[in-house]
Amino acid sequence: MFQSKNATSPTFIRNAPAIFRAALAVLLIATSHQASALPHHDGVVFVGDRKFFVGDLTRSFGDDARSFDFRHALWLKTLLDNDPLLGDQGVRFLRSSVPATDLIGDVPTQMRSQERLEDDPLYMAEGHDVVTFGNLDEYIYPKDSPIKYSVFCTRGGFNPGELNICDIDVAYPYGSNVVLTARKYFPGKLPEISGKFEPVAARMIEIAVCLDVTDRTDDEPPPSGTELLDRNPELSGCRILLSS
Repeated sequence: MFQSKNATSPTFIRNAPAIFRAALAVLLIATSHQASALPHHDGVVFVGDRKFFVGDLTRSFGDDARSFDFRHALWLKTLLDNDPLLGDQGVRFLRSSVPATDLIGDVPTQMRSQERLEDDPLYMAEGHDVVTFGNLDEYIYPKDSPIKYSVFCTRGGFNPGELNICDIDVAYPYGSNVVLTARKYFPGKLPEISGKFEPVAARMIEIAVCLDVTDRTDDEPPPSGTELLDRNPELSGCRILLSS
């Protein structure tokens, strides 16, 4: 997909961020032979190879072919609004058409060859590789984390080193084609805020595990959202016993 570094034109370099993000979006979107929207039936949304209980929705699910916004379900909106890590985050399920672990967690080889690892201390963070594109975009990858996640941020603010919007993408560990993503305005500098990324990633997985009903039998219908919150107000401590 990418030319060799010696053959890369200045125009290509300027467009590299947009090209890479577009390519990632294509990989996340389901292939054409799949349904035009994420299947949703009896309060359960089907994302890749897993099923998640989301209950009644606040509005029509529409034709979004690859994502589900957690706040489309009122009870999940209530949960997120009161969550100390996700209260101001936009949280979604995404369906990918290739294994999520192929997209997330490591610096892609083509990015290493086309662009450079960040060397400005203002935009570096201990324990992370940071790949920079021009003066606007930062791709952030943990060097040693048990969670497969990566972060995309845009620079912004009035002071050098400040970041603006950040997307945290997480490979759901119990499904090959399931991505969790959060978007937030992070006013601050990367060395100061980088420690917040992994807790957000872990919290999204924790909630998703509690919503995962893939292995539930037909004679075990999920409770309503409010019942689930009554039983487990924070949606934490859930476990999955994989059948295969």
